[in-house]
Amino acid sequence: MDIKEFEKIVKTIVDKIIQLEKNRVELSKILLRARENLSLDLIPNKEVYQDIIEPDFVYEVKPIDLTGMQIMGIDGSIISRSLHGVDLILTRAVAVLFKFKKDKPAVQYFPTIAPTPKLIYNFDLFTSPELEILNSLERLNEEIQLAIEVTARNPDLILLDGSILPLSLDKPPAASTLKRKYFEIIEKYEILYQKCIERGVLLAGVIKDTRSTRFMNLLGKLLPILIKKIPELQEIRKLDYRPIVQQTKDSTFLYRFLQPGERTFVFKYVENAIRHTILKDFTKHDWGEKIFSFYLKPVQYDLPTKIEFLAPTNPIKYAKRIASVILPLSSHHAEFGYPSILIEADARAQLYEGDLDYIYNSLSHAVRTSGFSTLLMRLRRDKRPFRSKR
Repeated sequence: MDIKEFEKIVKTIVDKIIQLEKNRVELSKILLRARENLSLDLIPNKEVYQDIIEPDFVYEVKPIDLTGMQIMGIDGSIISRSLHGVDLILTRAVAVLFKFKKDKPAVQYFPTIAPTPKLIYNFDLFTSPELEILNSLERLNEEIQLAIEVTARNPDLILLDGSILPLSLDKPPAASTLKRKYFEIIEKYEILYQKCIERGVLLAGVIKDTRSTRFMNLLGKLLPILIKKIPELQEIRKLDYRPIVQQTKDSTFLYRFLQPGERTFVFKYVENAIRHTILKDFTKHDWGEKIFSFYLKPVQYDLPTKIEFLAPTNPIKYAKRIASVILPLSSHHAEFGYPSILIEADARAQLYEGDLDYIYNSLSHAVRTSGFSTLLMRLRRDKRPFRSKR
């Protein structure tokens, strides 16, 4: 690629970004002017918005005094290395407990402040996609098992880093031998949900960088009806708004639509749990009717955060409580609206490549005492002896 071709591609990308942002800004401005009038009460056919639990689009969140509360944050880390005959995986999860007092929280760590990583080895001949799934399942296994264990300490709220469900990418193909491990983890999720309900522990997942379009899909269904009901929305007719809605992520739109300290309405996690890739594999209860979401904007200069939560009854009550706790935990930096307890859990769970280097060197040394094995040879992509060092 010569410099002219490179500059042409850059200009194309820049022009596309500018046009997309221009369209989104225009749509946001119109909806912001009508924000106070946006209400599902204007739509007589409730089937149109049966997945939405509250009538208004925006709600103010009132942060509560955390004094006396016990909040648990859980995160995990995983690193792996594939050799010619064996895959090495290191993983660990850490739970951080904040006991809030008047001045500052007392902090405890489970199982310890720096637990020894768990070493997992694999001799099966998995494909590259299967290895990615294996890594993810091992991390989930550590995190959810730890979450189950800490429910015995009866925290007021457990926050998971990420979704409170496995993702569709975590599900192995039907013929994969990883299916057994996957269903074992599904069972652990169900145990976690049940224990939280029995002990009265709130459970929520905080997604750092969501690419979800669930909110925008709901908005796309509602706009044609609301345009007819609300005069301030008539300007939308001048826009080709449908592709704008379809090409916009939830967090991108809500960055302009929400103010700090506000959340969206509560909506069901998924439209059809029976057909959902993951929820259809849960067998003990109809968890699709107990898992909900909303977006929260804690600070001015960061994208809103997607919150998923378990609500056995009255999801609005649960959403208000969870949002009022997450907001003060996430308002310490104007450009980073994320709960401080999960930042701490992430720091304690972090693993480094040097940890795997030590294990690899130990294995190589032990094997060499008995001879040579191709199983521990590095892959060529990890060698590259002729690449110059800069």
